[in-house]
Amino acid sequence: MNTPVSLPVAPPQPDQDLFSPVELALFQEYTRESYRSTFAVEAPPWDPKRLYKSWFDSSALIPQPNTVTYQIFGQDTTGAWGFQNLTLAFADAAAVNLPGAIAYPQYVILPTSATRGSSGMAANYLSLESEAQALLPAFGGTGLVDQGNTPVFPVAYPADEARRMWAIVMPNGNQLNVGLLLLERNAGGGGSPGHWDTSADSASSGYPVWSADPAAPTGLDDTRPH
Repeated sequence: MNTPVSLPVAPPQPDQDLFSPVELALFQEYTRESYRSTFAVEAPPWDPKRLYKSWFDSSALIPQPNTVTYQIFGQDTTGAWGFQNLTLAFADAAAVNLPGAIAYPQYVILPTSATRGSSGMAANYLSLESEAQALLPAFGGTGLVDQGNTPVFPVAYPADEARRMWAIVMPNGNQLNVGLLLLERNAGGGGSPGHWDTSADSASSGYPVWSADPAAPTGLDDTRPH
């Protein structure tokens, strides 16, 4: 994963009688889309407690006093334009605050050449043992079992297939197929937030349900000046 970096670069003054103050900006400005395109990662979620901020200063992460001051060109309280000092906490200086919804990557399941009963099988049911072990504590399972390791219609895994039909064995004897759990958890995109509703264990099905978190604020309706 890329670590976004933005350092101050003092541009030369344009050889023009009139020019925009933007030409003297120390930092590149970003939208949520250009930030994602440039750094191949999502910008932090919109923080409604902060003002819109389209630039960031990575050098503010270097140990220093708690604040950093920049010279900006803007309007004062009387509406007059001119240079002013902008003092920010270094954590605020080092981070953008961009409106827009986070785009979670599509969850992709690689196909498999595994077979069951001489027929192809859906890769949705497969997972890595490490993925199964990571989910085991969330459900209080007693262990793992390979559901493809059966005397009747066993799964034939090719040598290059590291996944198995791992399932979590529950105290009541139910088996939760990990591949299907992962598919449900990532229905909103890989890494989309939510939690397992284990209260479904008391229902007749006895299986947990993934509950997506409410949509986070996007800031698109923020009326404060940028």
